[in-house]
Amino acid sequence: MNGFYDEMLPHGEFLWKCVQLMNSLAKKRSKGNELDEFEAHQFLEKLGETLTVKEMRARLAEIDIDNNHQVALIEYLMQKFNKGVQQTVTSPQGGSKEEIKQAQAMVDEAQVSLEEVLRQLELQKEALMEQKRAEDASRAAKDEADAAESIAKDKESASHRAAQAASAAAAEATSAHQVATHKAEEAKESEAHSRAKEAESQAAAAISKQAEDEAASAAEEQRVALAELKALEEAKANKIEELTVKSESGAVVQRGRAKAELEQLKAEDSLPLRRAKINQEAAVRRLEKALARAAQEAAKALSAATIATSSANIATETRKQAEAAAQKAEESAEAAAQSARTAAQAAHSASMAASAAAGAAKAAAAAVEEAANKTKQAEEAARQCELAVDDCQRKVQSAIEYLEVVKQKPGAGMGDIWFMERELQEKQKYLPQSKQRK
Repeated sequence: MNGFYDEMLPHGEFLWKCVQLMNSLAKKRSKGNELDEFEAHQFLEKLGETLTVKEMRARLAEIDIDNNHQVALIEYLMQKFNKGVQQTVTSPQGGSKEEIKQAQAMVDEAQVSLEEVLRQLELQKEALMEQKRAEDASRAAKDEADAAESIAKDKESASHRAAQAASAAAAEATSAHQVATHKAEEAKESEAHSRAKEAESQAAAAISKQAEDEAASAAEEQRVALAELKALEEAKANKIEELTVKSESGAVVQRGRAKAELEQLKAEDSLPLRRAKINQEAAVRRLEKALARAAQEAAKALSAATIATSSANIATETRKQAEAAAQKAEESAEAAAQSARTAAQAAHSASMAASAAAGAAKAAAAAVEEAANKTKQAEEAARQCELAVDDCQRKVQSAIEYLEVVKQKPGAGMGDIWFMERELQEKQKYLPQSKQRK
């Protein structure tokens, strides 16, 4: 570009692209800066000069001036812009080599500074982004920890309420058990009392029954005795009637005998028999009344015994139900006590969990604070790197000003200067927007 500056200046960007492309392909080689056939094919393709294999080889034959089957950039440019070897070699290269060398050194120093600052900026940018991600993660973790703490506290409160309710239920169940036990004891005592009454009533009924039986036996004996008296009285009356009939009919002797016997029979005193019958009838009536009273008393005693037995049976059933209720109340009390113990343990666990969640939330808050501090440190480090750009800019400005001075001198190597300015311009693109030259 030094030799044909005015002609090549419109193609400056193309030349810059060729240099960068050639460098990128040549970097893959272990040595040398020429391209083999495959690399040259890639080079031309990237420049928009895609050819078939045959066309490519024909083109390479045109470009490869020294016939070493390698393509150098100068060979390609000479063929591209129709420049001969002698024309290229003898083209003017510009003024003082020392000035160009010094300019190149200044540009190289500015580039090295820029590259180092850009590297540091990139590192700090990545570090800042990473730290911000870490801070965001810490804040997200804190939010989760705060939410977990809130949930744990709610669970703790609910567990304590449940424990209190379970404790109250256990106390109520214990009280109910005590009441049920007391009722069972009362029912047991009532049953014993009823059974005692039952025994008394049954004994009284037995006595009354015995008295009734004895009265019935005595009455029966008196009735038998009365019947005997009546039988004697009836037999005498029948005998008188018979003798009366015999005394009025039949033979004289028989009538006389019957009449004598009749008179004798009538002469007998009937008063003792009648008195005995009357007394016996009175005795029978007294005994029948006594029997009726005894039967009535026996019936009452039997009824009382039946009622006592029914009451005793009811008392027994009541006692069984009361004991079952007491047993059930005892089981309920034990279950409630177990529930209260379980609820107390759950409340304790919830308290421990809430305490742990509070600790985690506190640790998360500390982590957020630490992450925020580190973010500030990273931001400060990035700011310091940006400040270092100013020093690089001064070096770049010095190199640019020196290039301007060299450009003003007659016969200056304008191609070299253009490329040096283009290199500085390229590096400037990667600086922060606020630090780029306008």
